[in-house]
Amino acid sequence: FHKNKIYIFGGCFGRSLSNDMFVVDVKKRTAIKIKASREQSPTPCARYKHCMVKVAKRECQHKMIGRKRSNRKEDQQVVLVMYGGCSERQAMNDTWVFDPKTQKWTEITNSANLDTVPRRCFAHVMVNISGRLLTHGGTDAWTILQDTYQLDARNCDISKWRW
Repeated sequence: FHKNKIYIFGGCFGRSLSNDMFVVDVKKRTAIKIKASREQSPTPCARYKHCMVKVAKRECQHKMIGRKRSNRKEDQQVVLVMYGGCSERQAMNDTWVFDPKTQKWTEITNSANLDTVPRRCFAHVMVNISGRLLTHGGTDAWTILQDTYQLDARNCDISKWRW
């Protein structure tokens, strides 16, 4: 929920999965499909039972206006972080960041240390606590998971984010 808007990605409609993104304006009572540019940025595959949380850039830096720091909500940039879910064939363990301002997706990779990447899962929970994203539980389709992982999103350079 950001600026009276709710962002919704993917889902299951009957037997087909979606990777569409919608923004619902709760004040205007409208829903618009966002057409992310696939030429300029990759897009996550279709999925359901995933989690997506908001990360305000104020949690990693303050925007300067003149010589004063701004803490006004309208001056704060926001990104949405999505993790996991289930595709048509398997549980997922990928992490994606969506920037509502540019309407572009970026995949977060942990190429430095694959041992710290959470297991593939869906039907889990994720919460943002002061820029630290915690994910817990879910299932991999065979086992109920009790794992907890943390993604430190306090660094404004998302290429440095690691689980």
